[in-house]
Amino acid sequence: MRDNIIEQATSLFFEKGFNGVSLQSICSPLKIKPSSLYYHFKGGKEELFVEIIMRSTNEFRLKIESMASMHNNIDKILKEFGLWYINQSPMNMMLIAQIDMPYLSKKSQGIINNCVKKDVFDSLGGLFEIYKSSFRQDYGNDMLVGTLSVLLFSIHISLKMSRAKAEDLVNYNINIFLQGAGPRT
Repeated sequence: MRDNIIEQATSLFFEKGFNGVSLQSICSPLKIKPSSLYYHFKGGKEELFVEIIMRSTNEFRLKIESMASMHNNIDKILKEFGLWYINQSPMNMMLIAQIDMPYLSKKSQGIINNCVKKDVFDSLGGLFEIYKSSFRQDYGNDMLVGTLSVLLFSIHISLKMSRAKAEDLVNYNINIFLQGAGPRT
């Protein structure tokens, strides 16, 4: 049941934000009472939200590491990662930081900040560090991570608003990213 709760809540949280999701909206489709949620998540909705962010960012890191170990070309790594990413529930870290974090305890904010730093910024930043010599200039790894994150998240929106194929949007966004960061010629 714990995994079912996480699966149900993930898409709701990423679509509506922490404050926009009620316990009832999580529990009703699962045909459980909110008290059942507390059995699995003693800290209630906040603990569940933090668990989802932790799982999602960890998956993100593992996928980047896996792609990096399979390919020795940043273009291939990022395009394959992008195809994986767009098949996940869309996680917009900027909105989470701006909209959701103020509703969370300082402890939960710290956990989420640490996960995002370690699993997203450090993993992608490490990848960019490896390929740093192929870029026209050093934009800084955090800037590159932030830019790529926005581009990848935009694919979720573009898929809803256009008839473009997912693979075409991934290729387009990765090409923009790499040509903007620019391999040296």
